[in-house]
Amino acid sequence: MMKLPRVTPLLFIVISPFAMAGQSLDTTNATQTQACYNSLLKLKPSISTINKSITIDTCLKSADPTKKIEVNCAPSNTLSIDGIDETKLSNDKLAANLLSRCIHEMKDNDHQLSAQDREVLLLLSPKYQQISDTHNRWISAFELGYKQQNGYDDNGNRTGFDQGGITGSLKLNGRWKNSWGWNDAVTNFEVGVVFGKNPTVNEDKPDQENTKFNDVTDTIDGYLKFLWSPGHFMATENGDSVLSFAFLTGIRSLDEAQEGNELARYYGGGLEFNLYKEGVALNQNALPRAKIGSYYVRTSNYGAMTDVGLWVIQAQYQLVEDKPFLLGFKANLGPDELDDYSVTLSVRQDTAELLRFFGFITE
Repeated sequence: MMKLPRVTPLLFIVISPFAMAGQSLDTTNATQTQACYNSLLKLKPSISTINKSITIDTCLKSADPTKKIEVNCAPSNTLSIDGIDETKLSNDKLAANLLSRCIHEMKDNDHQLSAQDREVLLLLSPKYQQISDTHNRWISAFELGYKQQNGYDDNGNRTGFDQGGITGSLKLNGRWKNSWGWNDAVTNFEVGVVFGKNPTVNEDKPDQENTKFNDVTDTIDGYLKFLWSPGHFMATENGDSVLSFAFLTGIRSLDEAQEGNELARYYGGGLEFNLYKEGVALNQNALPRAKIGSYYVRTSNYGAMTDVGLWVIQAQYQLVEDKPFLLGFKANLGPDELDDYSVTLSVRQDTAELLRFFGFITE
């Protein structure tokens, strides 16, 4: 049953069904709805990926969740020309959508819904259908940091960890659970571009053995990455830690390189492990807290060699939860001792938050 707000006579004239203040849900014997309520209040996920200051616990209210739960976010104190608090209405819909999605998740994970659980879903379904959760499946992130890596002398020998420079990346990542016909499967698709430095053979230096690096140059990588996990023993039940099969392909441009080797194409596969915060099960996607991957990559050129196979090991860890600071490590293990190592310290931000900070988008 919908609960009418306290309104002025003018508001009664223009009010619509969506202008009602909150939604009251009878939860007697709705055990899965009650479980979702308790879980959401514990995890406190944000109702929106753009404005994370509003969390679900501020919108779900109940004196006794075994009897009644109310979806009713705080008013924004900003009314439209018709006297309607449209921001609050939008937040109510987002909160109802999150509660509904949690109940659907319980159902998908083979938890039995009672008749009253199904009634709650029916009451929430118009809101559930109106609010697309696509924005929770796709996350874009911007990363900026400092990279320290191996340097090389004119004879092709590593000179130590003495080369440093700015690195950055822009990534778009999508994530789907229970996909491709597998109940527990988790699928990720990522496209990105990375700016940084990598070893090369610089023709402006004296002639060297044609298989060794003799310099470090600016590079731009564009890549696609596909991750798939069947779940079960390779993922936790709520999907907050997942071991996946990985396939990647990309193109790397090198500012300084031997003629014909300025562009390297690569592809490969391997395994990647991602660790998320608990809220990923509710928001469907999130930036990982930690990840580590091992891939066998075939590249069109590596230094002065062509059609080369190498192992790439890459790891990244968020130093403090809820803080954007990341520590990363990467190793390229090539043939003939052509190995290269680097460490990165960076700051990562959700692109939506970054745009909101600069005022390009508002909620």
